Amino acid sequence: MILYNLTANDGSMIYYPIDFSLSIEKVKSFGLSFTKNELIVIDAIIKAYKIIDSNRVVTIKTLDDVYSNPLKYHQINHAIRKLYSMGYLKELSFEFATAGTKRKCKLYQLMFSENKCIIDLAESKKDQEKHAANRKQAQISRRETAQLMDTKGFRKPPSVTTNTQLVKQQVNYPFEQIYAPRNSQKQKLVGYVWGKNKQGDSVSVPCQVSSTSRIVTDDDLLTYYALIALTYSYHLQWRNSYLASNEMPVNKTPVMISDIIKMRGISEGEPSRKRIRESMDALHRTEYDFGAIMPIEWEGQDFYKISNFRILQLESYSTTQPKIVNGEFVTNINAWTITWPDAFFKAIFFNDESAWVFPRYLLSLDPLLCLLYLHCRANYQKQKLSMDLDYLRRCIARNEGYDNFRKRLLRSLKQAKTKVHCSPVYIDGEKGSLDYVTLDLFGYNVKIDFIENYISVTKNEKAFLDALNINNFSKPTIRNEMKELEVLKAFNKGINTEHLEKVVNTTKAPKIRSIDGINVVKLRFITRVKLSKAITVHVSRYTSDDTLIDYAKDYVRNTQDAVLIDKVIQYLKQLRNHTPYVAIDDQHITFETINLLYERILSQVDIADISDIVQVMTRRKPLIIEAMCYQEYQEAHVLQSLERKLLKIMI
Repeated sequence: MILYNLTANDGSMIYYPIDFSLSIEKVKSFGLSFTKNELIVIDAIIKAYKIIDSNRVVTIKTLDDVYSNPLKYHQINHAIRKLYSMGYLKELSFEFATAGTKRKCKLYQLMFSENKCIIDLAESKKDQEKHAANRKQAQISRRETAQLMDTKGFRKPPSVTTNTQLVKQQVNYPFEQIYAPRNSQKQKLVGYVWGKNKQGDSVSVPCQVSSTSRIVTDDDLLTYYALIALTYSYHLQWRNSYLASNEMPVNKTPVMISDIIKMRGISEGEPSRKRIRESMDALHRTEYDFGAIMPIEWEGQDFYKISNFRILQLESYSTTQPKIVNGEFVTNINAWTITWPDAFFKAIFFNDESAWVFPRYLLSLDPLLCLLYLHCRANYQKQKLSMDLDYLRRCIARNEGYDNFRKRLLRSLKQAKTKVHCSPVYIDGEKGSLDYVTLDLFGYNVKIDFIENYISVTKNEKAFLDALNINNFSKPTIRNEMKELEVLKAFNKGINTEHLEKVVNTTKAPKIRSIDGINVVKLRFITRVKLSKAITVHVSRYTSDDTLIDYAKDYVRNTQDAVLIDKVIQYLKQLRNHTPYVAIDDQHITFETINLLYERILSQVDIADISDIVQVMTRRKPLIIEAMCYQEYQEAHVLQSLERKLLKIMI
């Protein structure tokens, strides 16, 4: 076929035969499964029959004039490629009558035969049935895996939802600094990681990374972050159970592959499952050898001349037999139990009063954009953050060449997940190349200049905190409720007061000036403590430790601030110790006397705390004198008289 008055610059074209007769209604009547964009393109091709030229063709560029719902250029091309792969667009051979620029373009003809549609419809139904069977099998496999883990003695993991927080302990480990680029199959890597010695000086530590499969990549690092969040949420769900049984979390955490996929925010399906299995295998098999002249510590874990360090240990679970496909060992692992290094596991729960929280869908982005966000979190101060792309590469992808890094960054900015979560704006140059991109990276306004190869970042504080979905509107953290296990474990009601004193005040604690949300009014023998808008309590010198613990629990339960219960208890004890005894001159009423009166009154009147007795006696000097008289002479009639007077006031 020879085409006249056209050149390769006009692009690809659609050819219409003389007997062309097709309508969109007829296409829909075949019952085939097309996407919305594919139907729009088919409809436009059918309507364009009215504007064919003398060659009986229409260029794809001119189809824009007849689109009822205009599509972007890349959407049109994607739909045409898909229709071609399905066989509904047939490629024809042709040549131009006049020589033009050498450019690759194609000539298509729309093909909708009734026989082909019937065959395709039957195959489509078979595929749907196959997918339905696979989904059913996957559900059965997940259920059987959960039952298998239950027989191993593990509790049920919590369901991962859109509200599941992506949290991380407030420490970065050296293995988070050295990794290979995504899709890399390297088995060995050497480089330096940075840390601080005991004097606080920054030092570099040589590190060798090796693996029998492949070493950890930046994509595997995102799986590692997901595993931390799943570990935290699993043990947080059973926190009350740990308290009731006076236990601490065991360093074995069950995780399901479906939960990892949900935390990563990637699509369900076998490709994603294969990706996660490979990622878990890399995290398990990768070994790190650190060497330093001076000891380097990361949160109690000494990385001085450590060899064969592994991020985690895995025990896998599967309910189906592994297979050998094309010479490869293929498994169907659906769950694992994770064992972290002991110091690492402790750091997840017990190092800090609060935990870092990150945007829920951060891990669904390309690894480069995730690492860019983490770089902004770590380095953004109060002013604009700016750097050239090569410096950014050295920060987040130091083991990747600059050209590959730049290409990966361009691709990541055009991905569907980026468009959904970051609202990018693309500014093209004269030659169709991408010159500028601006995007909202969960509160960080990022502008990337690909002409000058420069990146600048500003921060929208409100959008940044909104993206975290937390109630703490001042810091990107949430209260670490697991930290309280170390203290609450010892604060059960069955433990005596003397033991509580030893646990809470193991060392002399510094003075606490105040705690946000607690208002204090000091009276003569009483300190009035407002824990919240609805809760006000009274603390006296005679208030017991058990009562203070209950007050602290009430405060922690009603506050959104990241504060530990032991700090609240310490503060309330501090208030108690600064409240004077009920006294006249140098003589005071002892705890034994007040407690005896409290027990006798409590048997007849419902009173909340021993401080209620103190409050009644505060403005009644004769009662204080009478209590002191009983305290000195221990006469029963004096105690009975005092009891009658108190009851008369309190009833």
